[in-house]
Amino acid sequence: MRNLVVTEFMSLDGVIENPGWTFKYWNDEIASFKGEETDASDALLLG
Repeated sequence: MRNLVVTEFMSLDGVIENPGWTFKYWNDEIASFKGEETDASDALLLG
């Protein structure tokens, strides 16, 4: 059996009008964490 890890991007009101809204909050520490999270997975489900 494998673990299922869910990672989502969402706003407080559930609406994201500007696709680039996260990038002003993105930094190297977050990029490293997300990269490690992705590398540790056996598969990705996108969509």
